Amino acid sequence: MRDTFVMAVAAGAFGERLKILQRNAGLTNEQLARRIGTGLRNVQRWRSSEAAPRIDALIDLADALGVTLDELVGREPGRATSRAADRREDPLDAAEREADLSLGPDLEEPPLRSVGS
Repeated sequence: MRDTFVMAVAAGAFGERLKILQRNAGLTNEQLARRIGTGLRNVQRWRSSEAAPRIDALIDLADALGVTLDELVGREPGRATSRAADRREDPLDAAEREADLSLGPDLEEPPLRSVGS
């Protein structure tokens, strides 16, 4: 999973995004590196998309630049919610499936009775 995240961040857009956010924050490479506690070379490599920052560095970068992690990595608003919702299972569906399994293969649900019979 981490490799997928690193590849997505390192795809090139991150470096450009970092340059813009850094310029908006009015920070030089040296100031940014000092603020997040890393070496100048790391900042340079991230800006040129030669390398991707680790998650702890991403958090520090977002804080130093005054943006959210989503803004830093270029995630569209609402995208995470819809993707997470697609993967999430409705608890009622799970409960119904569990109940169906508990009946066993040879058991059937009792027939419905009409009212007044």
